Amino acid sequence: QSTWAARRPRAQALERLGARRLRTDVPIVKEDTRTPLRVQPKRLDNRGKIRNALQHRCLAGLSARADLCAALDAMDSWTGANFLLLLGGAAQMAYRALYGFDVDSGEITRLHGTGPASLTDFKAFGGFYKYETGSRSFSVLAIQQLGPTVDAVDIDEEFLRRKKQRRVFVQA
Repeated sequence: QSTWAARRPRAQALERLGARRLRTDVPIVKEDTRTPLRVQPKRLDNRGKIRNALQHRCLAGLSARADLCAALDAMDSWTGANFLLLLGGAAQMAYRALYGFDVDSGEITRLHGTGPASLTDFKAFGGFYKYETGSRSFSVLAIQQLGPTVDAVDIDEEFLRRKKQRRVFVQA
């Protein structure tokens, strides 16, 4: 009888626990109201990737140290988060200019280098590229327009050349 008496409170506790589990007024999963249901996405920022591209690919080496410092200073002065590199020629991928890219308005302004002052209304792009930090190279993107995922663009050589002024000789 002492064994049954010892088991009886335990059996009653298990019955109460089972009865609690079967109650329908208590939700099975408790809702957490402290965390938001949807987190706002972060804006794309390619500042670090463009800095790496300038240091390791476009302006690497001691001979380009002055241009690299000037380009990095221009990056630091830009308040926006997105940048765009202008590359000259698809074969050589030579650095031409650094542009600040405002994604909201679509305005592209030259910060450093040689090239058109603005690429906002420019339509003759040769190709769009994304910088791969692992391989330190540019890969071709199969897109037709600029967007926040583009890190570099290539334009035709005829738009990069300066037009020479015609010399007019006046006979006296």
